[in-house]
Amino acid sequence: DLMTSRIHINRCTFTDAGDKGVSVGEGTQLNIANSTFDTCVIGIEIKDSSKATVTKSTRFRNCGIGINLYRKNLRYVDGGTLDATDLDIEGSTTQDIKWDKRSTVPAHLKQRIRPGQKQ
Repeated sequence: DLMTSRIHINRCTFTDAGDKGVSVGEGTQLNIANSTFDTCVIGIEIKDSSKATVTKSTRFRNCGIGINLYRKNLRYVDGGTLDATDLDIEGSTTQDIKWDKRSTVPAHLKQRIRPGQKQ
């Protein structure tokens, strides 16, 4: 869990996380590049006025949810913010990206919800 931090992750692998590969919360700024999330329940969780910048060189494979954004703590007005031009997500068992109404996902990535999934 990351809280009120500025973090840069490069060339890391997160495998078989029974919960989240990385949890970004409470005003944290995360930059992640050249990393892999494989078979995690959730690859990255972004919440409570936090922002994650994710490069295309970061891969998500066979996670339940690739990236999950929401507001958890009522002390924060906003949920999470995702900054990404493109994402390399394959094999999500639930959905690629999930977000609530207080979170921000680039418009061009909102089509990542597959048919039959609800947002």
